[in-house]
Amino acid sequence: MPFVTVRHSKFVAVPIFFTNMHHDLPRIVADALSCGDENGSLSPKDIEIKFEAQGPHDVDNYDVEILVTAMDFPSRKANIQERAALIADKLLPRIPRLDEKYQICVFVTLSPAGFAEQTRTIRES
Repeated sequence: MPFVTVRHSKFVAVPIFFTNMHHDLPRIVADALSCGDENGSLSPKDIEIKFEAQGPHDVDNYDVEILVTAMDFPSRKANIQERAALIADKLLPRIPRLDEKYQICVFVTLSPAGFAEQTRTIRES
């Protein structure tokens, strides 16, 4: 289950930005990071996204930073740069142009990880 943090400047924090990211980012990340390794196939429902505004004391070089953390699989690692570039290429047209120039970056980190999920149903008597 990849985790995505979208850090954004105030210059792109408009409703259409959030609508586009919420709608498009899960599919884009799932498509870019899916791989043939066991448990490496992803769907948009597997992608967790958090939005975070850049703060007044942050030192940022980009208007939008897409930070992705995903499980390390050999086939995913083999071409990780191409996968990050694919995410950036597909996202750029979906970011509203509010200025003559803005920059985005996509940073994908792969790490060994484990994932467990449990559901508990509480019944009222």
